Amino acid sequence: MVTAAPRTESAPANIEPCAEGYLDAIGAALAGALREVGTTLHEPRAVNPDRARRVLGFFVDTMTGFALGAIANHVTSGIRRWYGDEGIAAMRGALHGWPARQRIATDGSVVEQLHVQFCHLQKHARTLVEGVPARPMTAVMLNMLAKEDTIQRRVADELARGWHVYTAAVTTKRYPTMTPLWQAWQWNLDGKPVLTRDENQRAGYITLVR
Repeated sequence: MVTAAPRTESAPANIEPCAEGYLDAIGAALAGALREVGTTLHEPRAVNPDRARRVLGFFVDTMTGFALGAIANHVTSGIRRWYGDEGIAAMRGALHGWPARQRIATDGSVVEQLHVQFCHLQKHARTLVEGVPARPMTAVMLNMLAKEDTIQRRVADELARGWHVYTAAVTTKRYPTMTPLWQAWQWNLDGKPVLTRDENQRAGYITLVR
């Protein structure tokens, strides 16, 4: 009697080229967001120039954290769609302690500072992508994620929205309607209690101004 051979899972494809392609797409998305919005970020006439420079540093730090959160959300959303909660658990196990983010000293215009910060985010994105489970369809998943515009769209939208808040913070203009991220940012500037980290994580953000 002939018996069927046991079914085995296909070996994972070589995902390294696809991972590099996705990392290139992340870098292009961040650069694209700066190109898209950068020309609209006009330096406001601040009431107190020294304070404005300090507040700009807070703004840049917050936008950098948001961009990193957008990248992480994009990757984990893809894994959840393809591999479910088990895939997410496997990735978390491989990324214990991520991200260990260090502040990078920057100077210049907001676009110049964000360009430097976004370049430094690439190493964190690489660590994140290296934690993706190597499974038969991972290469396909990374190729599909690389074609999406989610990261660029989210970062560009938040950058434009946040700049209106920054402008109000350093001038006499009224604050616009704010998302939870920028409400917490403004409260932090004013020394008020801020939203908890969990609340901001649920909103899709990864760090707050400290």
